[in-house]
Order: sequence, then C-alpha cells, then structure tokens
Amino acid sequence: MSEELPERLSAILTEVDTVIGDAEAGISASGRDLSALLEALEEERAQTNSALEEIRLERFVLEAEPDSESDEQDDQHELELRQREAKLAASVGRVSSLQQQIGDFGHLLTAARRQFGSDEELPGVDDAKEMSLRQAMIRAKEEERRRLSREIHDGPAQVLANAIIGLEFIERSLRQAESTAEAPAVNEIERIKSSMRDGLSEIRRFIFDLRPSMLAQRGLVGTVEHYVNAYRSFLPDEISLDLPTTSPDLSEEQELTAFRVIQESIQNVHRHSDATKCWIAIENADQATVITVRDNGRGFSPDSVRVHSAGGSGILGMQERAEVIGARLSLQSEPAKGSEIYLEIPVSTHAGTSSRESVAEQRRTR
Repeated sequence: MSEELPERLSAILTEVDTVIGDAEAGISASGRDLSALLEALEEERAQTNSALEEIRLERFVLEAEPDSESDEQDDQHELELRQREAKLAASVGRVSSLQQQIGDFGHLLTAARRQFGSDEELPGVDDAKEMSLRQAMIRAKEEERRRLSREIHDGPAQVLANAIIGLEFIERSLRQAESTAEAPAVNEIERIKSSMRDGLSEIRRFIFDLRPSMLAQRGLVGTVEHYVNAYRSFLPDEISLDLPTTSPDLSEEQELTAFRVIQESIQNVHRHSDATKCWIAIENADQATVITVRDNGRGFSPDSVRVHSAGGSGILGMQERAEVIGARLSLQSEPAKGSEIYLEIPVSTHAGTSSRESVAEQRRTR
C-alpha cells in the first residue's frame, strides 16, 4: 500500500493543477464575455447620447416653428432617452467593475498555478491580500498617469501649439513685403518656432510615456515600434527589433504591463548602461509571450539594486507588475557584461481563447 502513495500523490497534484487551469480558463472566458458586453453597452450609450444631441440641435439650432403636439412628443422622447442613458451608464459602471475584478482574480489564479507548479504550494489569504493591494497601487499609478497626461495635453501642449500657429500668422504677414523677407524679426520668429516645435515634440513624447493610448489601436507590436522610433536619438546606434507580425493575444492589463517593462528597460539602457547595442524581442510561444530586452552596456550587480529602493532602475517596480498579472520576470547582469530583462507572460491555450489573428483583425477594423 505504501508503494502506491507516491503515485496517488502525483495523481492528486496533477488533478489540482488541472482544476486550477480549468478555473483560470473559465475566468478568462468570462472576462472576454464581459469585454464584449462592455463594448456593446458603450456603443449603445454613444448612440443614445447622439440621439439626445440631435434633439438639442433641433430645438436650439434649427429653431423649428412652435408645435405644441410635436414639442410634447419630443419631451417624452427625450425623457425616455435620458432614462435609457442613465440605465446604460449604470450598467457600464457595473460591468466595468466586474471585468476588473474578474481580471484580478484571473491573475491570482495564474500566479497560484505557477507557484503550485514550481513549489507545490498554493497562495494563502495573506498572499491574496498582498496581491490585491499591489493591483490597487499599480492601478492608482496608471490612473494618475492618465490624469497627468490629460492635463498636459489640454494645458501646456495646447498653449504651445496655439502659440506656434500665432507665430506662423505673424511670419506670413511680415513676409508679404519682399523687403522684410530677410528681416531680423522674421529670422527670429523662425528660430522661436523651431525651438517651440522641439518643446512640443518633447511634451508629446512625455504624454505618450504617461499614457500609451496607442496600445488599444495598434497593439503591443505597433506601439513598441513607434516607441523605439521615437527614442532612437536617445538609444545606442545599433538597435535590433525582433517582433512578430501580429501582437500577442494578451489582456489589456497584460499588454500594458508588457509595454511598461519594455519602456522601463529602454529608459534604463538610455540612462545607465552606456551601451552601443540593444536587442528587443517579442516572441509568441504556445503557452506564453516572451519579451527580452538586452544590451551590451556596463552592467551591474542585481543584488545591489534589490537591496536599495526601486528608485532609478525600476527593477522592483517591473517585478511587482509582473507578479500581479501572473507573469515571471528575471534579470541577468554582471559588471562590464551588459544586462538582460526577460519577461514571460502566460497565454491561455484552452478552447474558447480568441486567436492572435482575430485580435489583429479586430484592431485593423477599429
């Protein structure tokens, strides 16, 4: 009997792993269903708001002739539309909140499956609470980034753009007379315009750093290509990009985490490495998306970074982001031997998971 125990234990361990995997796949499918529902609700809400706007235009812009019966019908229709919009807004909020909770729970299951597979241990209540706290902190940081991005876009960026337009108008007025075409004032205006355009480009790059909204339209691959091209003047002369033809099939949070890790790694190459070469690769494997950022710079001792706070290198921040989505991040570096960041994000391969091709097609048709 005792000889059968190891086999029974192995069978139980396999069963537990399978149960966690099935639960993870089920939660992932529910998340996709909620995402589709949220998109439909937001589209219906937008149509309702458009109908309300048409009523306002008819009343205040077109100034139609008074018609008491028609006005009464319009009032009733507007009331119905407002009630419908309120219900849709409540549904959007509820579905969005549930989608977030489902996503968080899915990441917890992924982390549990990984931990059980490597250590044969499951996370406890304290582990779940800690992950929930990290998720909330990361989400709060991203929300603050979005807020700052909006304020900078609507504030300094808009002011600079308007000032450039004003200068161009003044320049055209001065150039109307040939005698002033080479005047010092015109040359000075051109110099100021050039300087302001450089400043506006820097602000727009900063806005993109804060909020990579391009992810929703172009996916991870297109966004990384854009980001690298925008930063080429700050990076080593030799940059190798090894990217797949389609973006990996990741959730929004996984995609954002992947981009943030690449972004932070590129920033570290720029600020600290003194590298002459940099390699960036994204690989779509069967069960995971693998991201590698490597350089031939001066390197460092990873242990010395972990002892201190995350300030400067951002290594600890990247590790926390990875853990929250159930991913695995590792760092390899030695003094004078360069550095390598390796991120492995699990991708569900269960039935019902949308293919990478369909995700890419959805993005192309947006």
